[in-house]
Amino acid sequence: MLRIRRLLISLTAAVAAGALVYAIYVALLKQVEMQETRQVIVPARFIPQGTVLTEQLLKQRAVLAAAVDGEMITRFEEAVGKQALIPLGAGEPVLKWKLSSHMVLPSAGESAFEIPREYIRSISGGIREGDFVRVYVSSEQGGRRLLVEDVRVASVKLSIAGRDGGSPELREEAADGHQQLLALRAGHPIERINLILTEEQWLAIDEACQGEERGKLIIALPGDAGPEPAEGWNGGIDDEDRTW
Repeated sequence: MLRIRRLLISLTAAVAAGALVYAIYVALLKQVEMQETRQVIVPARFIPQGTVLTEQLLKQRAVLAAAVDGEMITRFEEAVGKQALIPLGAGEPVLKWKLSSHMVLPSAGESAFEIPREYIRSISGGIREGDFVRVYVSSEQGGRRLLVEDVRVASVKLSIAGRDGGSPELREEAADGHQQLLALRAGHPIERINLILTEEQWLAIDEACQGEERGKLIIALPGDAGPEPAEGWNGGIDDEDRTW
């Protein structure tokens, strides 16, 4: 009986020792996995909003593999040539949603004009950077199409709480580029809009709103595609993001 008891004690001790060794092995394995790193792409310096990224503006940085997610860019070719939708901090991993594949920049003979709020009567909802819009003027004399050509939108600023403002917390939330995209999907109104215009187009708008007519602009999103965009242009937002 004593021999059987000693055998059971030895067996129990062996099982406990084996379990302890296995637990230590699993802990060490997890520690090694946590210490493994991957290279992600980060700005070499602060990059302002609207900057077209080049390889000279970027560098690689080692990040713990466990901290890398699908939004982080890991290859230079995924970022080079794209435009920063919001400012990018030096050394911070570049996230895919912060970049646009398509640049909304004026061509020769054009400029980006912010349309004063006092000029505007209404703006269609859902307008995005890169869309083509139609500009009408409405006054006591009636309404008419002001510009013959559809014009391209350079940028929009959304109002999270409505056009008349809101709490500081909501305004701070609206300043975040990701929240702007989410707000656009949710149909929040546009507070400000920048259009890419020629000098003649801007002067026509200014005259219609400031001259004798004293009109107000109606900026509408047409149902068709508008004018043929420049080669390589795809509308300002990737196709997969256009299904809202």
